[in-house]
Amino acid sequence: MEALQLDYTVPFPLSLVISRKAVLRYQLIFRHLLALRHIEQLLGTAWNEQVKDPVWRNRSPLKRIQKWKAGVWALRSRMLVFIQQLEYFCTNEVIEPNWQLLQTRLEKVTTVDQLMQDHIDFLDTCLKEFMLTNSRLLKVISHAHRFNVLCGRFIRN
Repeated sequence: MEALQLDYTVPFPLSLVISRKAVLRYQLIFRHLLALRHIEQLLGTAWNEQVKDPVWRNRSPLKRIQKWKAGVWALRSRMLVFIQQLEYFCTNEVIEPNWQLLQTRLEKVTTVDQLMQDHIDFLDTCLKEFMLTNSRLLKVISHAHRFNVLCGRFIRN
């Protein structure tokens, strides 16, 4: 998943609107949404493992271990809810309204330059609202992605 990257070569007249910069922006958006979906799947797998494993299902006679298990269970649950809410935010609160706005603007377009600018504005707005333009937040996302990879390896083993 880390190496997956979609690419598209756009033929000439259309390449004016869907430029390499636009394709790069689409790749960033896609990678972000794919990473969120992947994290959601990993957390779902962790939940399935916790439900199946008798060590997690059965109560421990030691209160300290039982408290720890409850904390792990709650943390995984909160992480899953957070990721699902973030996915919802990205798709329904960012992409959908901005797509509607782009469609409204496209109905009034009279020049190719205006079309290109509206398209780039749509992509830039999505990236900004995804918080993918802030370098400090990108570092946090990068660290979260590394954690995601480690969790995926742990769950598979």
